[in-house]
Amino acid sequence: MAAMSGHPSASYPMAMDTSALVPSMAKVARTDMTVYSGNARKDLVKSGPPRTSSLLSPIMMLSGHEGEIFTTRFHPNGQFLCSGSFDRMIYLWNVYGECNNFAVLKGHTGPVLQLTFSTDGQFMFTASTDKTGAVWDIETGERIKRLKGHTSIVNTVDSSRKGDQIKAHWHSSGNRVACGSADKFVYVWDVASRRIMYKLPGHSGSVNEVDFHPTEPIVASGSSDKIIYLGELNL
Repeated sequence: MAAMSGHPSASYPMAMDTSALVPSMAKVARTDMTVYSGNARKDLVKSGPPRTSSLLSPIMMLSGHEGEIFTTRFHPNGQFLCSGSFDRMIYLWNVYGECNNFAVLKGHTGPVLQLTFSTDGQFMFTASTDKTGAVWDIETGERIKRLKGHTSIVNTVDSSRKGDQIKAHWHSSGNRVACGSADKFVYVWDVASRRIMYKLPGHSGSVNEVDFHPTEPIVASGSSDKIIYLGELNL
């Protein structure tokens, strides 16, 4: 297993299908707000406020899925991010550096609606419209269990749905909550004051999932527009 760039003590799962990986791009200064995609890279505006995270840029855009993104989750170690989509694929992305896509996991025959990790981060669990759940070994990227028996879509209480419902995720401090909605915005609320701290634009489709980084002030969002954003916050 290879070490992640900039984090020599970290390791990540081996790619199961390297032909599907999103091409990596050249590095740019951390002060740039940068778009990364499978086909092109565009340097956007310079960012003036002081940096609060180790992201390469205050906002990173990750693209490569061929369908709506229904679920995104940071791994407990905070080094990488996973996403599940209508395209039936599970993509693994580096959080730091250029946010490269380093693995694509295949196995579900229907859209991946939800994914989550075991507490120790050794396993990932996924739910799909193919009427199955799955358990994946994070070290190898292999599906080690296929959970059959359901007679309909395998869902969870906070899985992504169509319409105007919102998806919410609590910050580990318990003082902040992030919400994504069909209005295409990500909201970050202060719980005590009920004040909106951030209203984050960028998506062109319904925001189906949000997640806070486990240790840094970073929020991830996945949308029907097939895009994932990582946004640096000042919490």
